[in-house]
Amino acid sequence: MGGSTGWRVSPLPPDWKRLRLAALRRDDFRCTWLRQDTEQRCSERKRLEVDHAGDRDDHALANLRTLCRYHHAKLTHAQSMSARTFAVKQRDAEPSAYAQRLARRLSER
Repeated sequence: MGGSTGWRVSPLPPDWKRLRLAALRRDDFRCTWLRQDTEQRCSERKRLEVDHAGDRDDHALANLRTLCRYHHAKLTHAQSMSARTFAVKQRDAEPSAYAQRLARRLSER
């Protein structure tokens, strides 16, 4: 199953099926999401996906975790919102070209 899976920027390795199965077996074919309020693990055993816990280009088994589709989508959404918020903060932290020109003109007076 190596190659792109649609949204991925970098391809999965040629042995992805083997790595995915190894992660699923290690996690007992069960979502590894922990509820924050009870610290209990999600009981979902259907619609499982293997997620990269850290660097999405690091396909080592230690960097892979099993999540149900719901928790994978929830996590991906939270990561996406965090990245967008960071990008907006970065953009807003840098003065616009107009603001820079205006500041220069005012300082020259």
